[in-house]
Amino acid sequence: FINYLENIYSYDELLFKSKAVTRQLAKRQITWLNSINNYNLLENSESCDLDNKLITSVLDIINSWIK
Repeated sequence: FINYLENIYSYDELLFKSKAVTRQLAKRQITWLNSINNYNLLENSESCDLDNKLITSVLDIINSWIK
């Protein structure tokens, strides 16, 4: 962004480079997440009841880590 402000990159170059860097970050995050062997998958939904179950599940997991 600084290069854009200093007129080194055009607006189009800024957008292109920003998208490229975002894709690279996403790939690194996916790679890192795939390397985790022991994880708990929690899914959210629109239902308030399910939200409460999700919160309870997260708290149960955290409490098990603390013990």
